[in-house]
Amino acid sequence: MIAWIEAAEPADADRYHSATRDGATTDLGQDIAFTAPDHNVRCITDSKHTGATLSCLVRLTNPPPPPTAVYGEWHGGWVDFDGTSVQVGSAHGDPDLLSTVTARTSVR
Repeated sequence: MIAWIEAAEPADADRYHSATRDGATTDLGQDIAFTAPDHNVRCITDSKHTGATLSCLVRLTNPPPPPTAVYGEWHGGWVDFDGTSVQVGSAHGDPDLLSTVTARTSVR
């Protein structure tokens, strides 16, 4: 997965500094957000809380199951990429960062 990410052509990040939630657009400052055209992938950064990590909610065909003991809501399609490693699957409180946020600009 990391090789696939690194093989992609860099995008102009200036196009992705806002997000929309419940019809209201928010300027993200230095953070970014984007969605795939089919909305099967939604990603956002939150540098204040997670540093340089890119967090994505992805509709996976076969997401990992929740661990035996999990606190919060399990998202098998939650993917965190910190530039070095990828973590797939994560538990989050309600509401989590990606459940209701969609980027105003889609990656094409």
